[in-house]
Amino acid sequence: MNNTFIPFCATVLFLAGCSTPRTAVDYIPGMEVLYAPVMEPNLEDREHEQFNVAVNLFQPGVDLAKLEEDGSGLLITDHSGTPRIDHKAVDPKIRRLETHYFPVTLKNALDRSGQWGHTFVSPGEVQSSDLFVDATILASDGHSIALRVKTKDASGRVWYHDTIKYRTLATDYHYTSWPAKDPYDAVFNHIANQLVAVRNNLTPEEQKKIRMVSQMRFAADLAPDAFGDYLATNENQELYVQRFPAENDPTYQIIQQLHGTELDMLGHIEEYYDNLQEGSFASYNTWREQFRQLSIEMEQYRVNAQNQKTASLILAGLTVLAAAATTSDSIEKGDSHGVADSVALLAGGLGLSAAIYEAAKEKIEIANLKAKELVEISNIAGEGLQPKVIELEGRTYQLTGDVDSRFRQIREIIRQRYLIETGQEDVAPVDSPGSI
Repeated sequence: MNNTFIPFCATVLFLAGCSTPRTAVDYIPGMEVLYAPVMEPNLEDREHEQFNVAVNLFQPGVDLAKLEEDGSGLLITDHSGTPRIDHKAVDPKIRRLETHYFPVTLKNALDRSGQWGHTFVSPGEVQSSDLFVDATILASDGHSIALRVKTKDASGRVWYHDTIKYRTLATDYHYTSWPAKDPYDAVFNHIANQLVAVRNNLTPEEQKKIRMVSQMRFAADLAPDAFGDYLATNENQELYVQRFPAENDPTYQIIQQLHGTELDMLGHIEEYYDNLQEGSFASYNTWREQFRQLSIEMEQYRVNAQNQKTASLILAGLTVLAAAATTSDSIEKGDSHGVADSVALLAGGLGLSAAIYEAAKEKIEIANLKAKELVEISNIAGEGLQPKVIELEGRTYQLTGDVDSRFRQIREIIRQRYLIETGQEDVAPVDSPGSI
């Protein structure tokens, strides 16, 4: 009898330890990063170009409209009836916020480093920046984050292209100790530091060429007839300046002035994103922290329930086999006490199996309650995360509509300004979005 239960105990112990909770990043290949602060400039860094950086709105990584239409949720039920986190699922309300929220967080990391010039979140394509950052959100659930990041300069040369991921720690949510720290700062600091490393490996001549291409891209976009043929493409499909206007060229001087004006105006529109992040910080962080804790608990309940269910089934099987073997041996020997022991073994083993199964059912019920809490938290967080439309600073231009509309209006105002400054006011749009 004892010999029969030795392999059983070993099996149960093995099953209890063979399944562990997983997070979203376990399903995504990429480089896992650790937290590190942003690299602040030293004396040598100050000799490098302070490039202007456009952080484009992040891509959601999924079709949010379809998710909303399908009513997709964050929870699924496995074959055992245990609810668990679907790490591939996305709450469309939260993800839509993150496409705006994360670029601001990355911009803040770039600003903290003190290594860059104008940094701004861009809702659309701009030509006035030296460096462009694009990213797609692959996963984000408070417990972990994964981003696919691609950064290139004005010439089209790729600086950095990789998938990075990070698992949050409980200490990442200690706001009293780290009031200015975002729980995901590890990935954003990593991106900022990678860009500094790439820039510092460029020669002064290479850095100067990037700045020249940036200026001519803006000029060619604003005045294609005058500057469209100043740029060319090399064998690597990268832009370069094949000729440059004279410094005293009056048209180019206007272009240079408008280049700075657009950067300033894009900085004003940044207030929209700052207000969005500030307004949603508390509720979004509450969602992230509680989602993280609940997902950990639900995964642990799921693992325990699954292990206990499996153990109960194996226990029942082993008990039957052990009892059958003992009974057969006792019958052959005519041992009535052995038969009685076999029956007791069977009853006791099945009783233990039933107890384990009942414990598993209890964990499933707890997981169900956690699932309801999780959905409720997601709904509450989503209610207060809608963007707020703001006015641009000053009254030079009257801009209306949402931030995307205002961005387009800024671009049109710059074009209108160019026509006026170059004496072509009669061809400026009559229904311009602002007044000068």
